[in-house]
Amino acid sequence: MTLRLSILRVLWRKEWLRLRKQPMAILLLGLLTAVCVLIATSGPEMQRSAGASVPPCWIVYDAQIDANWMNSLREKSKTLEHPPIRISPASEMPHSGDAIVYPSGACGIEISQLKSGQLLVVFRHTGTQPDLMWPHSQWFWATTVEYFEAIPHLQILAQPMGNRSPQLASDLLKQTSLADLVNVELIGSMLIFGAQFFCCVHLLISFSSQDRERGTLLALALTPASVAEIIVAKCLFHGSLSLIMTGVIIGILKPAAFAAPLLWGTLVVSSLGFISVGILLSSLARTQSTAALLTLCYMLGVALIYHLANDLSAFKRLRQLMFEHTSFQLVYVGLKTGLGGAALSKLAGLAGVVTCWLVLATQVFARRGWR
Repeated sequence: MTLRLSILRVLWRKEWLRLRKQPMAILLLGLLTAVCVLIATSGPEMQRSAGASVPPCWIVYDAQIDANWMNSLREKSKTLEHPPIRISPASEMPHSGDAIVYPSGACGIEISQLKSGQLLVVFRHTGTQPDLMWPHSQWFWATTVEYFEAIPHLQILAQPMGNRSPQLASDLLKQTSLADLVNVELIGSMLIFGAQFFCCVHLLISFSSQDRERGTLLALALTPASVAEIIVAKCLFHGSLSLIMTGVIIGILKPAAFAAPLLWGTLVVSSLGFISVGILLSSLARTQSTAALLTLCYMLGVALIYHLANDLSAFKRLRQLMFEHTSFQLVYVGLKTGLGGAALSKLAGLAGVVTCWLVLATQVFARRGWR
């Protein structure tokens, strides 16, 4: 079916005029920008541990751990400017009972494999100052993400030297500042995720529900505009608004990633995925209150599936149908280390899932979106 530019322009302008009548939406977008500016200007505070006296660190691993991963860590450790990181098998380290004995003043990162097959990473810090490990932990996560080209599923613990009782990372959070544990790339990925959800799901559902209650969508059915043109106009408006906001976030927090084509490809595909969810939910909701309830249920459902997938195989398979999981990983890796050619296969899989969602949303909107 041929898309007529004149009709697309009119439909796009309709969405723009609707946005101008929503000052709170514009205010929220401005608030996201202000948060990014505050995070970017707090760089010296977030890096304060790097200027402190950093102890040497040992990375100790069991025999079951992937040797290629450890070799990658060894190669990357040769370029370190702060005190060195040494990597050694656990069998070559001195032991006192079951505990590994480290040189005086050194900290450690112990990597082992549990019976369930999940990897366990234990950060061993000296004394009561776990924040001194911040440069080592930042380097470890950046190198690990670069090797796996994704966020690996690891069980993380933190405990001081000589203390056998595990201390959860959540307890470590109470002892250090948030900036010591959460990096800019993770914050940026979360803000991008939030901006995409707001622009492509919340606003689209809100606008469509208003049009449905006022009879605007039914009136559009009597015009020469086709279903494809209406959906394309929504994709163009909400997609462009999402890309503008994500571009602002990336430009403020991580300007070096601004010229990464694969990252922008991921953002375009994930925006279309969120738009398809918005079209689908708006087609099922006849009123604004119902649409708001469906949006909340969608948010809670995604969070629940994402959390349970780490422990239950059924939810893990269900997560494969969620484009949010793959897109968040690709965005985080793109901001952290950049996306290489190996990420093309994941991006292609993401595009396939989003295409299925978009086709489903289009069919549902064509049948129910007018009523």
